Amino acid sequence: MTQYLYPPKSPRVDLDNLHTYYRGNLKSEVSVIIISDFDCESCINAHTLYNSIYEKYKDKVKFGYIHYSTMPTFAEIASDAANKQNKFWEFQDSLYAYRGYIDSTAVFKIAQNMSMDINKFQNDIASNDGKKAIENTINQLVLLGVYATPTLIINGRLIVDSNSKEEICHLIDEELSK
Repeated sequence: MTQYLYPPKSPRVDLDNLHTYYRGNLKSEVSVIIISDFDCESCINAHTLYNSIYEKYKDKVKFGYIHYSTMPTFAEIASDAANKQNKFWEFQDSLYAYRGYIDSTAVFKIAQNMSMDINKFQNDIASNDGKKAIENTINQLVLLGVYATPTLIINGRLIVDSNSKEEICHLIDEELSK
């Protein structure tokens, strides 16, 4: 029999005020929130794993994504602007697939390749709304004790830097069975 060791369940993390992008079964009682950073090598490497978990559970689980870095990056602000055109997830995938420094040239090239309205995209980036929301969320995550990326929150339980599909799926299955 396999024995799993987990960190203790943390106090309930209030996600209501965090700037989160959702997909999957939005009515599910089970949520998997990914706290990640486009510039983090571990996050880049875990992206494919997290997408495979999403594919397995997208009909049963609510999936969310939250930006976390020392300060809002241009890529994060641009992904928020992409969200305003309902292209967050596709844009996020492109940023994780991009090999190299993510600068404004890379960001706008991705936006053009996705046939986004570039004027709206530029205006949304310049508006500072996304930056403020991301910055506020980063500050709240620090207060909640988040200290590293990638971090998962599975129904309130913080899982730091797990790249074990078996462990993550076991936790999701455990929550689904309740």
